[in-house]
Amino acid sequence: MIQVEGLTKVFHDKKRGEVIAVNNLKFNCQKG
Repeated sequence: MIQVEGLTKVFHDKKRGEVIAVNNLKFNCQKG
């Protein structure tokens, strides 16, 4: 099993500045 906790992805845009695409994501992936 794969477990992910606290995943955050931020992009930097020249016009909008910092863009948070994902914030504090948590998920599990089971076998199969």
